[in-house]
Amino acid sequence: MRYYLIVEGNTTKQQGPDLTQAFQQLFKKLQIKHKPRVVAAGGRHDALREYIKRRNKGDTAILLIDSERAVPSEVSSGPPKSWNAWAAVNYGGAKGVTPPKDAPVEDCQLCLQAMEAWYLAAKGYEKVEQLSPSDALAKVKAIHQHYRKGDFHLLFDADPAKIIAASPWAARFFDEVQARGTHASA
Repeated sequence: MRYYLIVEGNTTKQQGPDLTQAFQQLFKKLQIKHKPRVVAAGGRHDALREYIKRRNKGDTAILLIDSERAVPSEVSSGPPKSWNAWAAVNYGGAKGVTPPKDAPVEDCQLCLQAMEAWYLAAKGYEKVEQLSPSDALAKVKAIHQHYRKGDFHLLFDADPAKIIAASPWAARFFDEVQARGTHASA
């Protein structure tokens, strides 16, 4: 059994390796011993298909996607482990792909509302989960004029403790990665 993190994200020649390296750096800083193999899976539907493929092979997989919008409060009520990210995601059944009915709630993790929010959290911004994707992107571009969506290298030097402190959904994600790493062979 293998352990995978399937990430919604660009898979260009440069961006795919940057995404993988960014997550490996974050895991290293958090001293996560058994790190998942990070897969930059492209768009949301491609990421879901990759998640389903890995799951069908019997592998352990976590799917991380941008919420692209605020998450309804009923999705995140109760303890974080019970939050149902699947309910917050609108797949629309595109290309016949829908979330598996029996997928555990822990398998789907959200980045609220987009990855740029994690970068802003690492820079000391608070309440990053309340920023729309366009507002977060504008703030990042104000810091880095040449930033383009999918420039994951900005997370290379990010402090994951700041991201976790600013984002309960990020805390849920990193907790799950740590928990899965203790039960899966990396």
